[in-house]
Amino acid sequence: FLSTDVRSGSGVARRRGSAAWRGGRGRGSADSIMSMPRAATSQERGGEAKKKEEIFTYNAPWDIYGMNWSVRPDRRFRLAIGSFIEEYSNKVQILQLDEDKGAFKERATFDHPYPTTKIMWVPDKTATHPDLLATTGDYLRIWEVQPGA
Repeated sequence: FLSTDVRSGSGVARRRGSAAWRGGRGRGSADSIMSMPRAATSQERGGEAKKKEEIFTYNAPWDIYGMNWSVRPDRRFRLAIGSFIEEYSNKVQILQLDEDKGAFKERATFDHPYPTTKIMWVPDKTATHPDLLATTGDYLRIWEVQPGA
């Protein structure tokens, strides 16, 4: 299970995400699933907000091996996931939660040699540094995410 704090300009919301891997180990399995409960607000009597949890699910087109949440405030609820395909050519996918539609949206996908044993976003809570993503497999690789991805 994965747990993270997401900070916004209006306060702190506790968000917990989990990933479940199930089913086929063969190539091209679409049985990788990840879910993220989301704290949302609804109006009560007296104008106070009450938090409730919603669960968002994303079905990856392959088994998931590595993942990491971004902490940039200008790219809220963004996630990088890496594939586990039993071949040299694997994938890294960048997802972001579309809060209006209540679903994860694919922002970018790129090829990665070997499965990603670790994925990590640059820990930039002020959004002042370049948007970097580090992955490991056979080597450490640093990727710069371009605007719009």
